[in-house]
Amino acid sequence: MTRTAARLPDFVVVGAAKAGTTALHHYLGQHPAIFVPQRQEPSFFAFAGDSPRFRGPGGSQASINRTAVTGLTEYGHLYKRARQCQVLGDVSPVYLYWPSTAGTLRQCVPRIRIIVILRHPVDRAFSAYMHAQREGKEPIADFREALAAEPERIAQDWGFLWRYAALGDYLPQLRRYFDRFSSEQIKVVLYEDLQDDPVALCRQLQAFVGVDASLAPDVSVRYNVSGVPRSRGVHRLLRPGGVLGRSARRAAPLIGKERLQRWGIQLQTHNLERRRLDSAVRSALLPRFCSQVAELGQLIGRDLSHW
Repeated sequence: MTRTAARLPDFVVVGAAKAGTTALHHYLGQHPAIFVPQRQEPSFFAFAGDSPRFRGPGGSQASINRTAVTGLTEYGHLYKRARQCQVLGDVSPVYLYWPSTAGTLRQCVPRIRIIVILRHPVDRAFSAYMHAQREGKEPIADFREALAAEPERIAQDWGFLWRYAALGDYLPQLRRYFDRFSSEQIKVVLYEDLQDDPVALCRQLQAFVGVDASLAPDVSVRYNVSGVPRSRGVHRLLRPGGVLGRSARRAAPLIGKERLQRWGIQLQTHNLERRRLDSAVRSALLPRFCSQVAELGQLIGRDLSHW
């Protein structure tokens, strides 16, 4: 793919999935000098000109087959409402994991700014599993068994949601970016930064992408919280395709899209039951990542000894 006259993003948030990328999409998008498409995770630089055909449980298709934007014209339309003075962003967490993305970005937008947010890989894996459970997309009720099934699932081209451990292998994923871009173009932060002081983190990222960093975003809403619904029926009603979700879209012009979105997220979050990862499962999964931690910390210039 070669660059054309279409406007392409000035920065990308490449992942990791389940590490706060949805929150960054909303928080950074509040800045008047930043434009991020309303459509989240276009994944264009991973699948441009391609047709992803990932599988899911029971022979179903992974949702990314439908949601990925693969044509340049369609991708350009995502930014048609952006003002010329705005900085354009793309938040697509599959970019960190998918091997060809760093090279495609280098070819198409060599001066792009790259934001990475990392979460402890075991916590990230369990959060992804809980997300799949919440959405009714994980047929295995035990996390340990789902992890054991992962290699076979990958061999069968299951989608990224079910690659619980594989998406946490950050070191080789990040090396692809550091091999192709200068360190000044890459900003790596941690999920803990977002949890501890989201306003300070957003100001760092605003400065990194070149906009006024004095504007504090509203961080009162938590986005994409993982958990199991206390009521499957209520959860189905609140989902975008559910009865309440469809009614909200019709009411948006009268009530306000942002207010309805906040209301829906708060209701969904209230309806979730948080579960903790079993300590024995955590201990069994930790060795997979321990060998990477020291080198990963050196690569990104952060102390990861608490991992």
